[in-house]
Amino acid sequence: MSKDKGYFYQFDYQSMIFKLLFSFPNPMEIVNFKKYGNFLWILTEKDGLLKLNLKTLKIEKTYTFFCQKEGDMQLSLSRDFLMDKNGYIWIATHQCLYLLNPKNGEYILYKHSDTDKFSLINNSIWNLNLDKQGNLWIGTFCGGVCYVNLNDLKGFKTITVQSSKFSQNIISGFAERGNELWIGTEGSGMLCYDIIKGVSKSYKHDPKNNSLAFDNVKAMLMDRIHNKLWIGMFLGGLDCLDLTTNKFKNYSENDEDKRILVNHVNRLEAEADSGIWVGYRDGKARITYFSITRKTSKHINFNSKEYHNFIGSRVSDFCRDDENNLWFASQERLHVMDIKTKKFMLFKLIHLIIAI
Repeated sequence: MSKDKGYFYQFDYQSMIFKLLFSFPNPMEIVNFKKYGNFLWILTEKDGLLKLNLKTLKIEKTYTFFCQKEGDMQLSLSRDFLMDKNGYIWIATHQCLYLLNPKNGEYILYKHSDTDKFSLINNSIWNLNLDKQGNLWIGTFCGGVCYVNLNDLKGFKTITVQSSKFSQNIISGFAERGNELWIGTEGSGMLCYDIIKGVSKSYKHDPKNNSLAFDNVKAMLMDRIHNKLWIGMFLGGLDCLDLTTNKFKNYSENDEDKRILVNHVNRLEAEADSGIWVGYRDGKARITYFSITRKTSKHINFNSKEYHNFIGSRVSDFCRDDENNLWFASQERLHVMDIKTKKFMLFKLIHLIIAI
């Protein structure tokens, strides 16, 4: 997907070729897109939510009721959306939250109310997620986190500053384990919230005790096989929390064995049950394969001669697919690496690639 132009590409694994699937006649700022059934739902920042039929490649419906304007000024910018298990679509904007019934086009608007403790804690909604129990989690801008049990929809349960004892910092990541939801923040460490019991425990850096290495959390990954939580941090490197002993182990760029390259870790991706792919935010095109079972690391510099300068200046995002491939996005380039053979393919695209 080309975010700033509105071009959508489809990759054919048999021919290993990208084909242009669809493009808008006029440039649109794409916020997010998701496939549900035979339709691709596309959320734009200012032009509404569009429903693309993947068989006919035609836009069947456009919803613009949440695009609030005053003259030429856009009052409400879209941030995120998702379809829940009941088929309803939740749309997050920086001014409120909407619930759309796509069957009849009817919608409900949710906003904060000082007189209703079950209302949204904050009107600026930035992120929506569903957990494995079917709860909807709502991330707000410096206002805490809400969640809704979609089985009853009795109201928004809020994790606030007072109830969780962590300050109003930006929430940067989530991880799940059973009834536990782990929440990472940019400045206030982590929070473990038990959905059933309604109790929480905070984890922050404590220089006098075994603790989180740094309170600015950028990425989280739950290792259910080994019962460990991996945490990537800004300036703090990589932490491993043993959930059995509740003890932290830190991996730093200063360690002699150099398990990681730099302490600014912003991306973690699981590799089956054997290891983790570690991404950095240091302006360089390199990643690390961090082996859990062998306790070794393999560093890959994509601008070295070995990889023929494939990536360019930096890696903007990467992810693993189900075909043993690791995909990398950089400006105007998309790369795929066969994890077993370490062989690369380069795809040059005309338009800027923001994320995959």
